[in-house]
Amino acid sequence: MEPNPQRSVRKIAKEAKISRSSMQRIVKNDLQLSPYKKQSRQLISEPSKQKRLHGGKLVLQEMERAAGKVFIWFDEMFTLEAVTNKQNDRVYAKSSKDLSVNARSHLKRQKPVSVMVWASVASDGSKSPLIVIEEGVKVDSQVYLNMLEEKVLPWLTESFGGDFIFTQDGAPAHTANVTQQRCKDHFPGL
Repeated sequence: MEPNPQRSVRKIAKEAKISRSSMQRIVKNDLQLSPYKKQSRQLISEPSKQKRLHGGKLVLQEMERAAGKVFIWFDEMFTLEAVTNKQNDRVYAKSSKDLSVNARSHLKRQKPVSVMVWASVASDGSKSPLIVIEEGVKVDSQVYLNMLEEKVLPWLTESFGGDFIFTQDGAPAHTANVTQQRCKDHFPGL
């Protein structure tokens, strides 16, 4: 038999013509192997990993350089569909016939309903007011800049004066040239 760490104990026992429980004992006691559930992970290319590592190091350097300043992190977009753990979600019944289809199913939409909400957390633990983006509005650089100037900048100035560093992710509205220039003009530490 060729070693294959992904084959099930049941299949190995069947090929070896021994009981599954005997094979489980051999695997556990004699071979001292334990089963581990595979984890879902984001597929990231090597260049992307290096870019993220470099960006993370830059953020850490900036945090050390700007000790005493408050860092502002934010994000937007929430799905309204509940997250379920399919592996551990169980429904107990004497028979599956006793359960409705909905009771024994994980229901999800092909395109889940979502709401776009801007929220911010500062390194000192303070939180911004929530800003709800109207349904159907595509957040391009102009919509983003209006939100920053009308709602975000006043909150930041009132809460932190000029003693903060505003950070953004790589969303297209955030990385647009017009956005970058306006942020350099209005936000300290960028």
